[in-house]
Amino acid sequence: MPTLRSPAVYIPALQFGKPISLGFVYILSSGVSVPSNKVSVQADDLAPIFYNDESGNQIAVSQPLNTSKGGCIYSDCSDEVRQFYTSAANYIFAVYDSNGALQYYDTMSDTFGGNSGGGAAGAATIIDDWNLAITPGFYQDSSVSALNQPVIGRRFIGWVANNNEAGDSVVQFVGDVTQVTGPLYARVRSVGVFGAWRQVWDSSSFTKQSSFTDTTVNAALLVGGFGIGGNGAEFNTSVNSLTATGFYSLGGSASDIPLGATASGSSLLHINYDSGTACQVFIEFSTGESWVRAKNASWATWRRTNQTALISKSASYQLENKDFGATVRFSGGSTATLTVVPDIGYDGGLIQVINRNSGDLTLLDSGVTLTWLQGGTTATGSRTLKTGSVCTLIRISNTEFEITGLGLV
Repeated sequence: MPTLRSPAVYIPALQFGKPISLGFVYILSSGVSVPSNKVSVQADDLAPIFYNDESGNQIAVSQPLNTSKGGCIYSDCSDEVRQFYTSAANYIFAVYDSNGALQYYDTMSDTFGGNSGGGAAGAATIIDDWNLAITPGFYQDSSVSALNQPVIGRRFIGWVANNNEAGDSVVQFVGDVTQVTGPLYARVRSVGVFGAWRQVWDSSSFTKQSSFTDTTVNAALLVGGFGIGGNGAEFNTSVNSLTATGFYSLGGSASDIPLGATASGSSLLHINYDSGTACQVFIEFSTGESWVRAKNASWATWRRTNQTALISKSASYQLENKDFGATVRFSGGSTATLTVVPDIGYDGGLIQVINRNSGDLTLLDSGVTLTWLQGGTTATGSRTLKTGSVCTLIRISNTEFEITGLGLV
């Protein structure tokens, strides 16, 4: 059971039992010579003394400590009772009377004002390294420079439990006394090896989203947050203003959607890269029609996903993947070459070609077989599309295309 102990230390005169009134107490380093009069006490021989204030801050105390008229020990204020301690493992407790004459002294171990075994019956044992706290009891580190703290540069108080005196298996549980919220940390020593400190989450250290669209950094995502795991996150203003990646369910007041589309009940996927780059996919609820657009400093116009794109050219050009399913239209130039190459597109993919240049357009086969189909005629090789004519390219395989149309020679 816990032992109740008063921090008011009583200093008696040994021969008579009465108090040493208005006397002096020095805490000296172990092994030094104890002077017969206090005037001969050397500053270099003093061991450090501390107490904790109401906020848990460690306050250094100058020596000597004083005794009241009733013989109770105090430092700078005789009206306040304080629990004093030292970080010295061994020290000398020296008592002088009001005239400065030595009355008695003794060499002691562990913490002044506490006790051995981790401070279980008094003040917490002061340590410089949490790896050394393996005996059951209460501990606090000596300074912000103590080793193996959960967070370097803080101050901690806590308790230790183990399963044997060798400290092979230990549990440490400590609190950070430098912060009002007092984060708590725990770690385990198993078979003589310490694991990492882990913060114990509570209402002050665990943050979750306050709403489905809350963007608080490091907050835990709710089920349904940004439309994940539940209904789409409701959004009812300009979709241009979205900056958080998510799945959104639009209300009737949502704006900047595709022209002619219905906002209410429709869905929008927003993928954010940074403040100037993003993309969006809009799906109209009533029809299933979809639109896409991208942002590069500013938003581009919406483009229906099943709408044929028009790619305008005037000079020579080599086909690319993006041309499949689109119309490549030449205008404003003279003669030009359209080169067909392998490793682009997909089987069955179509490309419509229109030549409105002033001169002929050569369809050049480069690494592919280009088969010409027109009016029962079959041939392979490059073809010429006359001005004012149109043809269609069909991919049969990675290296095989067929071409058909009007104005091919």
